[in-house]
Amino acid sequence: MAGTGRRRRAAVITCTENNHTFAQACLLADSLRRLGGTAADLPLYGLSVRKDWAPTDEQLSELQAHGIEPVVTELNARFAGTPQANKIFACLWAVSNVATDYIAYVDTDSCFVGCPQTILDAAFECAARPVWLKGIGSEGPDDPADDLWSAARDVCRVPESTRMTKTSVSGTPLRPYYNTGLLCFHRESGLAESWLRCFSALSESTTVAEFLDPEGAGPVRPGTNPRFFLEQMAFSLALDDVGVRHVEEFDPRYNVAVDCLDRLDASLIIGDVVHLHYLRYFNSPTAVDGLLERLPCEWVRALELRRRLPMQPTSSLAWPSTFAETFDRAMNDWRDDLKARRGGKDRTHAR
Repeated sequence: MAGTGRRRRAAVITCTENNHTFAQACLLADSLRRLGGTAADLPLYGLSVRKDWAPTDEQLSELQAHGIEPVVTELNARFAGTPQANKIFACLWAVSNVATDYIAYVDTDSCFVGCPQTILDAAFECAARPVWLKGIGSEGPDDPADDLWSAARDVCRVPESTRMTKTSVSGTPLRPYYNTGLLCFHRESGLAESWLRCFSALSESTTVAEFLDPEGAGPVRPGTNPRFFLEQMAFSLALDDVGVRHVEEFDPRYNVAVDCLDRLDASLIIGDVVHLHYLRYFNSPTAVDGLLERLPCEWVRALELRRRLPMQPTSSLAWPSTFAETFDRAMNDWRDDLKARRGGKDRTHAR
């Protein structure tokens, strides 16, 4: 499917390895082909960029059967212990090897449930969606997290930005900070190259490390340690580094977090969603039954979710989800640590 006869304006890129991301990539491919409308024939590449994590020969054949062009390359040797960095190297590979004007990167733990027309109509430097919740983001000078962002800009030699955005779920005003689970950018924007440069600089900075983990090193788990979001910070800084004048923000139908379905934009119903980020819930035996009852029947049928789920168990998350509240509490505690370091009195909480 990746080798269609006519040149397409965009190619879709994801990451897949010999782990839980293999089944996720197959589901992603099926979702694009079955529910992606006129985007169903977009070329789709599955990148394995770490040594010793390549899919088996059997898995490579199955990826191809699902319409994925698998690519095995050991680009991520430097940050092999940080799987979040895989997407950066996948995008770098695509810029040099995929003959389309636009690169659409999609996290493996997500799926298309409608036609991504914004990607088909791409005529921008970059499209992304702001983070769902504030997390490590900064509302401005009175936010203790602003010290982190100021230090990060110094480390990356990126000028201060006067722009503001709003979080996708809560609408909290925020300095530019974007979720990297769904991106679309022009191949000549320089974003992939700058993303790696900024990520490398941040990863090697002891100053940034102290801000991200004030109480000392801890496990880097999704949603429980601010260091998990370093690559998103790096991408957000890269936008200013390469001088992107305007970030096209995907509308609320795109990159919808499954645990935020009950906080959808008031103008939307669940059937309007185009791209769903299911995170670890499709891999959680304790969440699947309740979640399947929440999803539209046409998605469940088209993607054979009752047969497929749960995929390889990697989580014990429950449904209904309380993750957003747990995440906010963790980030509030982190801000308290920063405030204590700062010696300030203002407390700006995640919302």
